[in-house]
Amino acid sequence: MIEASESGVIYCTSGKKYFDDAVVSAKSFKKLHPEKKVAIFTEEDTFRHEIFDYHLPIFSSQDEIDWVNRYYEKQPKKWMLKVICTPKSPFAKTVHLDSDTLVVQRIDALFDDLDTYDIILTHLDWVKQEKGVNIGLRGLTVANGINSGVYAFKRSKAALRVMGPQWREVCEREGFVRNEQSILSEFIRNPKEYLDGVCWKVEDNVKYNATRRMWRSMYEYGLWDDVRVLHFNETDKLADVFEGRMTKDQLLQLPRVRECDPSKLELVPKRDDTKLVHFHLAKTAGKSLLKSIRDHIGDEAVSFNPAKQDEFRNRLQAGNWTMVSGHLSGAHSPVRYRLKHRYRFFTVLRHPVDRFYSAYNYIRRTNVSQLYQLFNDISAVEAARYCVEKRLDYGRNSQCSGVIWDSGLAPTFQNALDAINERYAFVCTLDQMHDLGHFLCERGLIKAADTIPHVNKTQSMDAGLRQELTEVLYDATSEDAHLYQHVLETGPLKPPT
Repeated sequence: MIEASESGVIYCTSGKKYFDDAVVSAKSFKKLHPEKKVAIFTEEDTFRHEIFDYHLPIFSSQDEIDWVNRYYEKQPKKWMLKVICTPKSPFAKTVHLDSDTLVVQRIDALFDDLDTYDIILTHLDWVKQEKGVNIGLRGLTVANGINSGVYAFKRSKAALRVMGPQWREVCEREGFVRNEQSILSEFIRNPKEYLDGVCWKVEDNVKYNATRRMWRSMYEYGLWDDVRVLHFNETDKLADVFEGRMTKDQLLQLPRVRECDPSKLELVPKRDDTKLVHFHLAKTAGKSLLKSIRDHIGDEAVSFNPAKQDEFRNRLQAGNWTMVSGHLSGAHSPVRYRLKHRYRFFTVLRHPVDRFYSAYNYIRRTNVSQLYQLFNDISAVEAARYCVEKRLDYGRNSQCSGVIWDSGLAPTFQNALDAINERYAFVCTLDQMHDLGHFLCERGLIKAADTIPHVNKTQSMDAGLRQELTEVLYDATSEDAHLYQHVLETGPLKPPT
């Protein structure tokens, strides 16, 4: 007995292969949603599996069989069956999944949104073609294109009209030249004609209908952790993921996934400008800055800890943060990509001589570095020579290197400026912390600009020591010095967002 209030997933299949694929998909859904039901529509009466709560026939009449057979002359039958099955869903709220999908996170939002919407569709990926053959991806999403692998609807008159007789009638009127999802695309392109009186929306395919062409670009742009439904016709690989023989990340190495090179993506995902990443360059008052911001927004200010990559990655994915701060050089790829491409950065620069001298004294008094004993046995000038020769962070252009983080470019002034223009929202020097206060106040991270401390507390150096350190560090830190001086003279950098 099917309860009128039930919510569930439906599959529409023909043949043993698609039935077996649907079993894997249904298992992945049930593992995450044991409280919900699953129904499968089949042509074959004998196909059964315990994962399905309901086994239902696709066809209710000979007319439906004849209609699909006419359609089958021009389009694959598997595309047409969902047009027949969809309005027969037994559920009050229905999510349709193609059999070659894998549910990897809960999809409660699709069901919940049906309290408001009659129909929820998912975007199509923007494929690059030559002579009718797919050769790659232009963008993750086609704004007015629909992929019918995943959609949702409720048992309302409006929804059942559109996803029932109207869908079928327009397919027939078009002479079966176009497939069923191109007809859904036609609906959203002409809503006054087709969706009058229907409350509808199109959901992000990155979350709910990620085809294999999208996966590498999603990973590169920090979206891979967001996916809830994978859509891939090599269903044996999806089974490997579900049964633990392969990780989700290992799917990215499959040949048919690797052929879609993310470097050729023409329409790149937009950044989320509601959050900020403080790229903490060492010895630039980052701890004081983080403490000051935490005084205002508390736990929404997150400190990166390279020893807790998975925990940090989960926090980023959850989205319950406003600012991340930390030395990010040790971040693993999933964390790097999520931060690098998705959010705006800000950072603080310091004159390289002052920065070196601050680091030298910090290491001597804290015993947190392997250099503790060495630096306590040698002078600042000798330590500077050591750092230059050994290419340690404080002895080379490490501020430029930090600014262009994870780009593989030389740490030069120009490359740093290019990186700033690409992904930074604000760059200042320690002497411009008041300007940073105004910036953070405008972004809602602090309540008053003067609450950001001016913390340029470089230990005093006599002129002779400064001159000696400058001579030792001059060549090695020239690009850092150029960048610092540029920002000091021109004012804080605020690239256009």
